[in-house]
Amino acid sequence: MASTALSEQQSPTAPPLLNRFMTFALRSPQHRIASRSVMLITFDGRKTGKVYTTPISYARRILKLSF
Repeated sequence: MASTALSEQQSPTAPPLLNRFMTFALRSPQHRIASRSVMLITFDGRKTGKVYTTPISYARRILKLSF
């Protein structure tokens, strides 16, 4: 029996439809509902230059931001 190392296991991800909904919600005028614990990270692809945006959750702590 082969054991799977922790680094080889995939972390759970949100379905793409949920990501699209959260992106839309956070860009809308009613974003205050979701923006207390979720923010958008936007970055350019290294090779293609394509712009990617993904929602991530965060927690505010004193003098520290945890992702």
